Amino acid sequence: KPITPETPRLAGQQYDYLVQALNDYRKGVRDNPVMSAMAKPLTAKEINELAEYFSTQKGLTAKR
Repeated sequence: KPITPETPRLAGQQYDYLVQALNDYRKGVRDNPVMSAMAKPLTAKEINELAEYFSTQKGLTAKR
């Protein structure tokens, strides 16, 4: 569950989108105090692993 209503869910997001977004936060292309701080120390391998994990989780449209 997101921390706030404005916080997007990562579960079920597209793999490519997650990789791009995390790389953008890491490089400073996208700016968010929380995400930028979390993404900055990540390696390319860690970003790929995180994207793989979250992209395979049930998203918002998953039936319970």
